[in-house]
Amino acid sequence: MLKGFARRFSRRLGNVWKLLSADEVDDSIFDKEKNLYKRGIIKASGALDMFESEVISGSELVEAIDKMGNLAYAGGPPATKCAGTYLPKFVELLSKGDIRADVKVSILKAISIITINHLEHQDQCESLGLLRQVSGIICDSESSECLLLWAIYCLHNIIVGNIRNMQIIAEDKAIHESIVKAKSLNWTAFLYNYATAVIKLVNIELQPKTDFRSVEKPNVTPDSQSSSKDDSSENAIPSFHDTENGVLVETPAK
Repeated sequence: MLKGFARRFSRRLGNVWKLLSADEVDDSIFDKEKNLYKRGIIKASGALDMFESEVISGSELVEAIDKMGNLAYAGGPPATKCAGTYLPKFVELLSKGDIRADVKVSILKAISIITINHLEHQDQCESLGLLRQVSGIICDSESSECLLLWAIYCLHNIIVGNIRNMQIIAEDKAIHESIVKAKSLNWTAFLYNYATAVIKLVNIELQPKTDFRSVEKPNVTPDSQSSSKDDSSENAIPSFHDTENGVLVETPAK
């Protein structure tokens, strides 16, 4: 037992030493960067590798990813472009089966900021398979409501203004039902109901269209026609017209 603990401790200590040694190399890049927002993103991104090496906890990773997303938003296009370089790392984290739900939410938040109105990053999401990953979260029946809300918001930001990505979702019939169901979720924390926004973007049919060619025509016979005429005359609404004396006279219905 003690030997096993010692091995785990030494391995973890070795990982910390490697990361500290790597930081010395990366510090040159960090120090040369004059944009403070980009510097913050680069510094926070170190947590992505530290989490994989089991040096930091999931809560610390969530804090770091949230910081990357917030700095990308506040720093404008240069910071957004810098944060976009970590999209492959986000894909790698989302692909882990045992990743915590709050980590997934933080990743989706950051991706939403990085991709909105940014065609290059939107295209990168499609080529990296991130679009399929987000769709998978939406279709997963075990996804919590919080995770589902952020996944749909993220999907919206990945496809809005991007014809290719919108076409992919429009053709992915498997996701349509899940998006339509998400309309009824509590969207008060967001500016809009983004499930409805995605439905309008890709023109998802809320109800299947009726194929009128497949509807059977009624079997009409001469007897039924005559009986229908009789019924229509009985139920017809009479009309009225003015006479010369100003008296309304009923005109028999035809």
